[in-house]
Amino acid sequence: AYFCTESSRNELNKRLMAHMAGLPMWTALEKSSRPEDLNLLRGSMDRLRKCKTPPEIFGMTEFSRDIDKVKMLSARVKSRLGGLDMVYLDHLQDMRTPKGIKGESAERLGISENVQKFKELCEELECAGTLLNQFSRETHTEKEPTMRSFRGSGGIDDKCHIMSCLHSKGNPQPVEYVDYEWYSVKTRLMGPFRMKLSFHGRSCAFFRYAENDNPRSDE
Repeated sequence: AYFCTESSRNELNKRLMAHMAGLPMWTALEKSSRPEDLNLLRGSMDRLRKCKTPPEIFGMTEFSRDIDKVKMLSARVKSRLGGLDMVYLDHLQDMRTPKGIKGESAERLGISENVQKFKELCEELECAGTLLNQFSRETHTEKEPTMRSFRGSGGIDDKCHIMSCLHSKGNPQPVEYVDYEWYSVKTRLMGPFRMKLSFHGRSCAFFRYAENDNPRSDE
């Protein structure tokens, strides 16, 4: 189950179809796509319709950025499908502050309460959970985020098992040509990792860093 605080279900489905078609995500949102792109998108739509357990997607208006509604809808998905593997929440900082939390520290305490409720949701539904959080673009355009960057994130650094960052230095390139560093800052269930993700047009490649820090192509 995927919950997004920034986009509607329709927009998310279009992006998913673009991803499955190997097209830049903005292609599905444009009205004047090329005929060959439209054919690829139709093919993605047909594959989604035939999928026995397609991903459950919820846009921002369907759960009102409320963590309790996320729990309720996730429970419904599990009951209807007979199981639930993962709940994604995108983004944490956009979630509504729970009722009863006020004052100067309301934002920090609200994030902490939402993190705790999300953890309880995953334990109760017996599924894994992924929380996405976005740092300020102005603060982290060049310097890679570290564990210190998570201060004030509601104790997520204490409650989670794996923490990783996806970082781009903001090079002036077209949106379809972007390189990211994906690396762990905390791991409990696995060893530390670091990869380079390269999105070039319709292709994506990732490279695992060897012990000497030189990237080795895996795909």
